[in-house]
Amino acid sequence: MGGTGATVPIVAFTANAFASDAELCRAAGMNAHLSKPIDVDAVIATIARLLGDRAPAAAPPPPSPVVEGPR
Repeated sequence: MGGTGATVPIVAFTANAFASDAELCRAAGMNAHLSKPIDVDAVIATIARLLGDRAPAAAPPPPSPVVEGPR
């Protein structure tokens, strides 16, 4: 990370859904534990919580379509 002190959050995506599994993941240094079936809203909320103020304010606009003239 270039010595900036930044950290990368680690999220466990697993089929292991017991509370003890989540505890083991956190004990191993992971920041969050999400089990299957994956709930997209929970994934987004977890990422937003972990990124905090580092999250981008908005997605960049899509690229403009390329329009080709006559050949």
